[in-house]
Amino acid sequence: MARLPILHLTVPTGLVTVLFLFNLYAAPPIQWEKSSESQESVTSQSAPPTAGLMTDRLSPKQLRIWRALEQIALARNGAGQPLRPVLYELHSWAQTSTIPIYIEMPKARGRWPYLAGECLFDEQGDTLNTRPAAVTIRLYTTVIEKAPSRGRDFESEQAFIPFKGLPREERYCETLAHELAHARQSVTDPGFLPMRDRLKSMNDQVLKLQSLRLVSSVKKEMQAIADQIKVLTSSIEGPAIAVERAVWRELSER
Repeated sequence: MARLPILHLTVPTGLVTVLFLFNLYAAPPIQWEKSSESQESVTSQSAPPTAGLMTDRLSPKQLRIWRALEQIALARNGAGQPLRPVLYELHSWAQTSTIPIYIEMPKARGRWPYLAGECLFDEQGDTLNTRPAAVTIRLYTTVIEKAPSRGRDFESEQAFIPFKGLPREERYCETLAHELAHARQSVTDPGFLPMRDRLKSMNDQVLKLQSLRLVSSVKKEMQAIADQIKVLTSSIEGPAIAVERAVWRELSER
């Protein structure tokens, strides 16, 4: 079962396209590390759910972190209204999703140091490959904690500074929102996974052309592909960044 990721990077925007593409399908395997606490799945006594948010892959310590994130996402004011409507709605959508959305918090060992999170898709949802059978969201908490605040500016939006002014758990929430936005788009937009596949194909083309890049005709071809890659990257990352920005504002204002 294919599990192809969309990555959330903590690098300046000028580097996002190149680094995002280079690592999109070539990331090294995770080196799992045993902690002092049991890494066994956390399970309930009743029959486990088969869809929605799935936390059975979290250790007890990670599950406590997850509960803290949920408290932030589900917080309400005195009138009973969500304090952070965008984050609340995202969590509610994921909780009631018709497919399983697994949450993982693996060690970042062996991974790219700018990788804050990633969204992987198990692609046996339908015969047309337009809907995943399951989604796995990975939050690299140590990367998120150490990530510097840097401006991000896509053409379709005003710049904002991820993580600026946010404490640790709220940084996790911001990253989670970004990945949940990808998950929702993969379920609700039939063109999302084919678009991601097209991006992979063009990335493979660029890699093949690297050895011939000194030839002028190849340079032109690579530039044409790079222009298409920029458009696709914006289509894939733009909606998730817009959601992330909205959640960052909610977290910053309250």
